[in-house]
Amino acid sequence: MGKIKYILTIVFILLAGSIKAQVSTMQVADSTSTGLYNSGDWKELIVFGNQSVKSGIDFPGLRLKIAYAYMMSGNFKLALKNYDDILANDSYNETARFYAYLCNSYLNNDLAASYNAG
Repeated sequence: MGKIKYILTIVFILLAGSIKAQVSTMQVADSTSTGLYNSGDWKELIVFGNQSVKSGIDFPGLRLKIAYAYMMSGNFKLALKNYDDILANDSYNETARFYAYLCNSYLNNDLAASYNAG
C-alpha cells in the first residue's frame, strides 16, 4: 500500500506541474502582448502574436491585440481576418464586431460593414 501511495503522489505532482506550465505560458503571452500593445510596438506585437498562435497559444484577448496592431499598421485585410476568427468562436464579441465593421468600411466592403453594424 505504501508503494502505491508513493507512485500516485509522484504522478499527481508531475501532472500538477504540467498544468501550471500551460497556464504560465498563456499568462506570459498575455502580459507580453499587453506590454507591446501599451507601448504601441505594432510590428513586434504582430510577430509575437502570430508566433504565439502558431505555437498553440490562442485566446480572444491575444487575437484582439494582433488585429488592432494590423489595423494600426494599415493592413485592414489581416486585421479583419483576426476579427473574423474571434467572431467565428464568439459572435457576440462586441469589440471584434465593431472593429470588423471599421475594417470592412476601410476596405469599401459596404455590405459586410452594414452586417457588422447591425
